[in-house]
Amino acid sequence: MFSFLENFWLIQAIGAIALILLVLAWNARTRRKILLLQSVSLMFFFVHYTLLSALAGAAMSVVTLGRNFVLLQKEGNNWASHSAWFYFFISTAIASLVFF
Repeated sequence: MFSFLENFWLIQAIGAIALILLVLAWNARTRRKILLLQSVSLMFFFVHYTLLSALAGAAMSVVTLGRNFVLLQKEGNNWASHSAWFYFFISTAIASLVFF
């Protein structure tokens, strides 16, 4: 069984990798690179929060990953440019935070 105390430093290392990737995303030059680096960072944060049993943080990582996916599709697809996505992701974030 997975023990939190035995794997504390592994969990913290995953969080540190996520933080480093997020900082690198700030230095990216294009919108696409920023969103891709942020998405990879969010995947590490999802694992980090899940291992810490911080389900609200994990849920917000999933919501933000979904938002990034839609924003990445915005350049070539009309469906991703619809203004309803803004309200969808706000309501999803609020609903997940209320749930957890």
